[in-house]
Amino acid sequence: MIAIDGVPAAKPKKTGVEWYVYELLKAMNQLQPELDVCVYTHRSLDFVLKGNWKNVVIAWPWVGWKWVWSLYLWATKPQIVFSPGDALPPYVPAKSVQTMHDLAFHWHPELFSQKRARQLERDYKRATQIATKLLAVAQQTKQDVIQAYAIDAKRITVTPLAFDHRVYNVRAVDSIEAMRTEYGLPQTYMVCVGRLDARKGQADLIRSFLLWRGDCEIDLVLIGGPGGDGYEEIHQLTQDPHIHELGWIPSEESAAIMAGACAFVFATKKEGFGIPLLEAMAVGLPVVCSDLPALREVGGDVPFYVDREDVAQWQRAFDRIMTESSDARIARGIQRASHYTWEETAQKTLRVLCSISSNNSN
Repeated sequence: MIAIDGVPAAKPKKTGVEWYVYELLKAMNQLQPELDVCVYTHRSLDFVLKGNWKNVVIAWPWVGWKWVWSLYLWATKPQIVFSPGDALPPYVPAKSVQTMHDLAFHWHPELFSQKRARQLERDYKRATQIATKLLAVAQQTKQDVIQAYAIDAKRITVTPLAFDHRVYNVRAVDSIEAMRTEYGLPQTYMVCVGRLDARKGQADLIRSFLLWRGDCEIDLVLIGGPGGDGYEEIHQLTQDPHIHELGWIPSEESAAIMAGACAFVFATKKEGFGIPLLEAMAVGLPVVCSDLPALREVGGDVPFYVDREDVAQWQRAFDRIMTESSDARIARGIQRASHYTWEETAQKTLRVLCSISSNNSN
């Protein structure tokens, strides 16, 4: 039996990691419903698992949930424990797999509270010590893990992320007028998607945008809920009438608002993968983003890349995105995004889990 931590998939307001776990579970279940799998959550999943897959709900507050899950693992003795979105539980009675999302806390601890940075460092270091296999969401993440913890590259498999093609596509723009009315959006705006905190860089982005904007009839729209450190500064900057803070909104609305923008801007300071970049390319947006290895891995030659610390570069990039974006560049983005699917992510993940299960049987 494979025991999976599905808590992120059961959260009502999903962002990157939560969507990854949600879509991964659905795709894996669709591909191999015959596997004996228990998905443990703190509330019921909003989709029905097929075949031999079961959703076991442990109705316990999030604080201490993993300790209670450990008791279930002790009682059931699964062959494999898989934590796709968070740390492995305190008690791991079997072989285990953990997904490594990014190491921003390791390379840039100043972007986190001391408590959070220490916790993530402990969790990731422990995973490198006890997990049978590790999954990395990007090749850059794999290299970061190897460099930070000096582990064998053969223990890590890259399983790139994806996005919901049914929601994020060129047809999303059909709903833009309804979204303009509902959220009071102007005719012309740039959009940024991501949790609002220091790591995602919205404060610097807003300052650069307002310096560049001048008297132009272009606003900046931020989609994403409050994150950790740095939100107060971002929120204060959004009091400018040309900055629109929408908070967390459902995917269908986010896709429509993205599709109605003139450009997507992404000033993140550190990224493990960058799902919003894929979503922006999929709806047909020109893109400006931080020049980070993981984003180059995802975006290829489609985005305009910027040294995120250089305000002058951002201002030049805003000019370029308004004057140099071509239909050919946008078409390349749509084509590139089309190659990233949750089915592919699930297939690669299942190969790792099944290889461990097969070794257990021998």
